[in-house]
Amino acid sequence: MNEQDSQIMSGNDRSTRITADDTADMLMDFTDILFYNFRTHEAAQKAFERIADYLDIFRAAVCVSSGRNAGTLQTLYTTETAVDDTTRIEEKSLRSIDGTTYTYRIYRRGGAAPLDMMQRRAMEFIFKLLHTYLNRQSSLEMAQYAKEHDMLFGCLNSNGMSEKLAAYRRDGVDFSKYAVVFMNVCKFKAINARIGFENGNRVMQFIINSLRSLLTEQELFAHIGGDNFSMLIRQDGLEERLHSLNSLICDILHEGRNVPIEIAFRMGVYCIEAGQDEISEIMENANLACRLARQCGKQNILYYNDERRRQYEHTKMLEAALEPALHNGEFLIYFQPKVCLDDFRIIGAEALSRWMHEGRMMKPDSYITIFEQDGLITDIDFYVFEQVCKMLRVWMDAAIPVVPISVNFSKITLETAHFPEKLLKIAAQYQVPVEYLEIEFTETCCMEDEEKFNEILTDLKKAGFSASLDDFGKGYSSINMLRNMNFDVLKLDKSFHNEGGKDTEGAKIILRSIVGMAKDLGIQVISEGVETAEQVQFLRQLKCEKAQGYYFDKPLPADQFIERLHEGVYHRD
Repeated sequence: MNEQDSQIMSGNDRSTRITADDTADMLMDFTDILFYNFRTHEAAQKAFERIADYLDIFRAAVCVSSGRNAGTLQTLYTTETAVDDTTRIEEKSLRSIDGTTYTYRIYRRGGAAPLDMMQRRAMEFIFKLLHTYLNRQSSLEMAQYAKEHDMLFGCLNSNGMSEKLAAYRRDGVDFSKYAVVFMNVCKFKAINARIGFENGNRVMQFIINSLRSLLTEQELFAHIGGDNFSMLIRQDGLEERLHSLNSLICDILHEGRNVPIEIAFRMGVYCIEAGQDEISEIMENANLACRLARQCGKQNILYYNDERRRQYEHTKMLEAALEPALHNGEFLIYFQPKVCLDDFRIIGAEALSRWMHEGRMMKPDSYITIFEQDGLITDIDFYVFEQVCKMLRVWMDAAIPVVPISVNFSKITLETAHFPEKLLKIAAQYQVPVEYLEIEFTETCCMEDEEKFNEILTDLKKAGFSASLDDFGKGYSSINMLRNMNFDVLKLDKSFHNEGGKDTEGAKIILRSIVGMAKDLGIQVISEGVETAEQVQFLRQLKCEKAQGYYFDKPLPADQFIERLHEGVYHRD
């Protein structure tokens, strides 16, 4: 506004000198200033300067009179003029869509002329415009808050954690004094199943409150989704503070009684190295350590190091290579014969997979454990079973004297929906009678959910498959497995035989007891890992009818195994 315009507008007759076009121009300027500036106080102050003289305004404010922030007062425009008894106050209350009521107050100078019709309409426009503007600002602030915070629990989320770390970096915080921790609540799904989702949220709130009380100034934590959290925490006393989190107990009232919930975490820790301030890399290192901690299942707290990253990258490489390897037939099927100890006839075989990857044969231990951890072992299990069915069909068509072949299945594969039906479908596809197919399980398959496993075992037996318990005695074998589960075959783990070839008296006593017990239960026994004639002789004395091991053959490729089938019998002294 130029000096001449100011002079025209001065005095009590200014309202008669301002045209409708002038009013529209001022209000348009007022609107533009508000809506093209995002700092509420600065924008409102500047906007009111454009219209203050026209309406004799010296102050403007808004009060939240109801809703979540009731009582909050925000000054929108102010000058040095003080409020006194002569001050005229224009006021209007407007309600927002979320139910919050805003009361807008505009203070006019004492002695100001009453508002004429055009000014009053301008004032009404200003009130509604302010309401629209402030609600837009509130929505933007809420959107920004939601972008950086968990709206249910009111703490930082993953994005908010990254933003805070970036701000720390800009402020020159020495990250080498800190560690980043990624945390996963152990068995939180089971907690939810036990006490319900509503109480599960109460447990989550308890965890968040515990983290708040644990951390000090400049330390941070965030809920990064599900049952996962991250922390920025000082390295001083780190181990003790982390261990304290694994002794939390939350008392929950559930179904009329107090239920103590023990809380534990799997944690991946990255102690930030000097000079490292790349936020994404810092977070990824801690996240990687947490994933490895969850996979290994043995350590609650796992620290990041370069060797673990190399292991992780190797795992990812194998995972990426699996699908094309299956498609290209890189997984080869080997067969280790099972032998009748009465006459050394081949009476069966165990199918084993071998991976010919990039021109070299990989040891099963180098990939089986990895694929068991990430669930990809299921693809291998079904692939081996299908290849066995395919080979049996070819051999039968070629009049080769086939024997039953056993295939191993991991406990992960057992969780596949309609597992027995899928096996039957594959066998039917290749027209292989199920009596030529035996399903092997390790004892770990049976121990976690005995009832569910028994259902699967029963369905397999109804379908005509034989079932064997593999590696019996390797881990924590229970005699109840033999009593409660209807296995056809018990395979004694090779650990019963010493690597030197001679069994100890203690091992012989245990073998004698297990063989006798299994025979009394009507279960066939195969001893694995047989390497010497002495072991064979002892097993025959025990009436253990079958054996498998290097004394007869290592696992053989298909063509060599066919030769053994044609021969039919091992000739041993």
